[in-house]
Amino acid sequence: MFMLSLNFNIGVEKWDYKMVEIEKEPNIELLSDVRKPTTRDIAVRLGVLSADRVILRNFPQRTPLTVFNSSLKVENGKIYLFARLILGYYTYSSVIARIIIPLSDVLKGTVSENTYEAEIIIGPDTEIDFWGSEDPRVEKVGDIYLMIYTGRTIRYFNPLAIERTVPAIALAKNVDGRWLKFGYFTLPKKLREETITNKDTVLLDVGRNIDEYYVLHRPHLKNYPARMWIGKISKTTLTLEEPEKPRPIEVKGNRLVLKEAKFENKVGWGAPPVQIKEDEWILIAHGVGKDEVYRLFAIKLTYDGGELRVSGITPSYIMEPRTQYEKYGDRPNVVFICGAERIGKNRILITYGCADSFTGFAEIAVDELLSEIKEV
Repeated sequence: MFMLSLNFNIGVEKWDYKMVEIEKEPNIELLSDVRKPTTRDIAVRLGVLSADRVILRNFPQRTPLTVFNSSLKVENGKIYLFARLILGYYTYSSVIARIIIPLSDVLKGTVSENTYEAEIIIGPDTEIDFWGSEDPRVEKVGDIYLMIYTGRTIRYFNPLAIERTVPAIALAKNVDGRWLKFGYFTLPKKLREETITNKDTVLLDVGRNIDEYYVLHRPHLKNYPARMWIGKISKTTLTLEEPEKPRPIEVKGNRLVLKEAKFENKVGWGAPPVQIKEDEWILIAHGVGKDEVYRLFAIKLTYDGGELRVSGITPSYIMEPRTQYEKYGDRPNVVFICGAERIGKNRILITYGCADSFTGFAEIAVDELLSEIKEV
């Protein structure tokens, strides 16, 4: 256990304000130390979707300006793409739209040529996403489809406010149905009072009749950098009942599990975990180097001894900006993963943001990815 401090000095792993204790993963230093500032890019690019080929069905503006940081679900030969759209640059606020794409278009490479209709399903209409809805991650937990996105709260532009962004939650009965804004994740009171933002959040259900979901999130606290945490919520928290307004859901039992490497400014969770074995998952995350380039690496999560832990990591990055559309856009040199789903036995289909302007599609071989991971 360690404590939080308002007088935090970078490099000192001690926090001591308000007697708040947070557990630290025992192998956190080793996980950081094994990583290297090198890349072995194993992602096979399959295509890219640009905003000029997205037609908005339920908005007077015919096309968005950008379509990026997209998540996905694959069902019945279709990709349900959940994309972040920018419609104007005055406040850079975003909405989330659903785009249905035949899986064959991506696997055959024609996704880069075709035009698709989009329906805006999440917009800025509550206090938790007043200034925009960003970077969705979509997964199925139990019988519920879950979308966690970053909500820019009504306090977003207030530099003195807490919770300027929160992990907002929307639920649906069907992947192509209506999405209900359900709530948002928050930290226990003393930590919440120091939270500037919380982003890059996904959920993991380890099964085994365990009555809790694991929450993988990245809080940024005052005087402490944004790092990767794991906490828990009760499974009974999430229902399809629509609240009068989005409700706060407290994430308890938080642990700090991964921090940036020496050559990075920050790291963050990426796409929802992909199950490999009964008690093992692969999660592709992102790191931002001191050169300000976004790259991807992978970690292995293992449920062992009644707890979820980080048991492995790729020493090198597995993907970095290489194509022109990944290098040039509103934010140059970015690959930012939000979607991953296993297709068949040995393929993981990923969707990712390219330079904050386009949505990229790629695949990674499962066996090749596993061979890159070092057990820690």
